[in-house]
Amino acid sequence: MASIRKREGSWVAEIRRTGHKSVSKSFPTKSLASEWAREVASEMDASHYRDSRSLNSITFGDLIDRYTKEIGAVRPFGRNKAAVLKSVAAALGSMPLSGIAADRLGEYVDASRAGGAGGVTVGIDLTYIGGILKTASAIWKMPVDQTAVSDARARLAHLTVISLFPRACNQLGIKDLKFHDLRREGVSRLFEQLAHP
Repeated sequence: MASIRKREGSWVAEIRRTGHKSVSKSFPTKSLASEWAREVASEMDASHYRDSRSLNSITFGDLIDRYTKEIGAVRPFGRNKAAVLKSVAAALGSMPLSGIAADRLGEYVDASRAGGAGGVTVGIDLTYIGGILKTASAIWKMPVDQTAVSDARARLAHLTVISLFPRACNQLGIKDLKFHDLRREGVSRLFEQLAHP
């Protein structure tokens, strides 16, 4: 059941459903509160709602430790995976699981690349991070954001292309060509093809 009431100048929507903890949120208008309540209630009814409040008290380091103990006991990790997990724990371990989002993993990608790690190395890191988040969601039923890893991969792919382009130009002896110039050329050719099919 959803209830909406005015409290101290804002509208508070509160939802109570069997099988879920009660959840509430404040809004500046009654219509925003009603809309949010309808969305969350329908997610709860369809068993798609995941309450992420519990993630504030669990760090990514805690999750890595649990993953290592439970999954590593079933399928022991090689030296490389163990070293990568240790490195990831050092970089992201103190962060609450609620903070593991695309922008934070993007910062991790940027910092790793700036520190000299290659695209493949960072890609392996993201694969392991994704595996941990997938395990947390599928096996431990934690409402973690698995899309953060795919967004960070897109950022990594962009950085890899940007960093490889100048090297390719140098090897081919091409001077005064910037990556940005290729976008203009690509759009020009696209319009030419549309004009003369």
